[in-house]
Amino acid sequence: MPPMLTALFLLIAVATALLACGPVEQTNPEIWDTLPPAQDADKSGRTDNSQKSDADPDPHPDRPPFPPIPTRRYSKLTHNLDKKAIEAEASQGAGGQSDDPSKIQVVIWMANNPDHATTKAFIKWLEARSITPTSVSKLAEGYGDGTTIRAFVPAIILGDITRQNGVEGIRGTAHEQTAPVPLPGQPFP
Repeated sequence: MPPMLTALFLLIAVATALLACGPVEQTNPEIWDTLPPAQDADKSGRTDNSQKSDADPDPHPDRPPFPPIPTRRYSKLTHNLDKKAIEAEASQGAGGQSDDPSKIQVVIWMANNPDHATTKAFIKWLEARSITPTSVSKLAEGYGDGTTIRAFVPAIILGDITRQNGVEGIRGTAHEQTAPVPLPGQPFP
């Protein structure tokens, strides 16, 4: 079949398909005025049942509401560290000293590079409290400016750390793997 004839058949097929669809139906804006109003969800995620009829009762009327999501006192701490900081503050003795001298290994994210004045001032602040960082690292290439500082800190000063200039966030390192990963084909220790 010559190419010209093939192109003609293709054009006829496309035109037929377009004509078979017909005109696009327009929506009627007045129909939106006849729909019932949307029901608002309360804090538990359930909708307001006051507008429901008796034919459509709540399938779980005795279900208690969902528990509230706990809020953190220190938003820059993870939930686990926030809980430890609050417990350490509650266990402070009359002299202002904590009964728990244990330290937690944490990673502190700073907004600026290690050579920035804010980061240097924070490291001096830590050292003034007898906390020596185990490592100070610039963020990896492609992650922008910033520093990660690893250190062992008492739980009692976690809240104070969050208030320092340049601190973006703090997380614990308990989830990190401590043993080396074996090479492929070797058993786990």
